[in-house]
Amino acid sequence: MKNARLRQPVDAEYAQALGEAAFVFSILEWNAVWACERIKPGSINELNPKTAGAIAKRLLLLADGLAEHPDRTELIVSAQKFGELVEQRNGLLHGRPGTDSSDQKAKLFRNGEAWTAQKIRDIADEFSECSIQLNRHLHGFLKAVQ
Repeated sequence: MKNARLRQPVDAEYAQALGEAAFVFSILEWNAVWACERIKPGSINELNPKTAGAIAKRLLLLADGLAEHPDRTELIVSAQKFGELVEQRNGLLHGRPGTDSSDQKAKLFRNGEAWTAQKIRDIADEFSECSIQLNRHLHGFLKAVQ
């Protein structure tokens, strides 16, 4: 039915924070994919399953195997951070919907804790910071790798 989604009680600010987080994580994930591809062309086709967690493990493995370079350590740190952020994203997007007793608004919960709009914005900032770092490597020293 048209507009059926509007029957779900979600605050506009909350929905915007969720959408931004999902979108920013997608950019982060694809920066990780393209970093893998830059290091080893065709590597994305070797992933099974093609999940964010598998991409994170692949990126860390490929980064760890790179020849010594001044930016290699930073790439490894970014790859590790991406793996941690995958867990955060999973906690958010696989959260359980419910009503927050503090304000009676619908929210997602993970392990009994509400994902507030501010907490979602904070994790989206972390997604973006990691994405910026991976993008810097992708368009920096990884351009010369292969």
